[in-house]
Amino acid sequence: MMKGIKISTKITLLIVLLGMVAVSAIGLFTYDLVIKARQEKFTTNLRVVAENRAAYLDHYLDKFVAGIKVLQESETLKTGGVDAAATPQVIPVSDFATEGATETEGTSEETEVVSDSPAASPLEDYLKFQKGVYGFEEIFLTTPTGSIVASTNGKSGNLLDPDGISFDQGQKGIYMSMITPESGNFTTFFVAPVNSNSGMQLLLAKVKLDGVFSLLKDSSGVGQTGEVILVQHNPVVRNFSFVSPLKSDVTLTPFRFEDKVVSSVRHALENKIS
Repeated sequence: MMKGIKISTKITLLIVLLGMVAVSAIGLFTYDLVIKARQEKFTTNLRVVAENRAAYLDHYLDKFVAGIKVLQESETLKTGGVDAAATPQVIPVSDFATEGATETEGTSEETEVVSDSPAASPLEDYLKFQKGVYGFEEIFLTTPTGSIVASTNGKSGNLLDPDGISFDQGQKGIYMSMITPESGNFTTFFVAPVNSNSGMQLLLAKVKLDGVFSLLKDSSGVGQTGEVILVQHNPVVRNFSFVSPLKSDVTLTPFRFEDKVVSSVRHALENKIS
């Protein structure tokens, strides 16, 4: 069959074939280039969204950390609320202070101890005021084992460790406990040591995160199917937990540090630490 075809025809067919191969190669190359460009665009957009959300979250939490640092240096906490201005005052009372007062022989003037009506707990009043200033949900002052010294909600007795390691970690410096759901809300505790006159105590400030989590639900930049997820790492048990509410309202169990599903989170954490 090929013998019956003229050489000029063969050359023409060869040129057409080479052209088709070249066009196909260029088409595949262009397609691959377009796909990579779109992937890079999506990656850049997602990185910007993640960095913006992370910056907002950092700023939101830094506000509470700053409040904790101020309270750590508070003389009111260090002295247990003792104020020199609250000590009783001695006021001289004249014989004429009351009409018809009876004079006492050999005494021309008496003294009477008059004290201001102290608040039920100056320390708790102080904590309640600071709670409003810094936007904490509740504030507790406890011993290192959790025995409540003062609180803004009137609670007494022992306070449970928020995540099992807060009391221990809080004695070393400012520690943010694991985020937990509570009555439909998401809360965390900031725990910090306070060197008071009676020894080391722990300052625990409870914070609601519903406001900042509402921003994470914003789908701007991630499309209708994408979402921004806040993942928390527990360094003691070495696992990751998805702590922000997901669109599907599913409950996810913690992932182990080595699990493949959190490999990108692990790499991001390792890069930040390094």
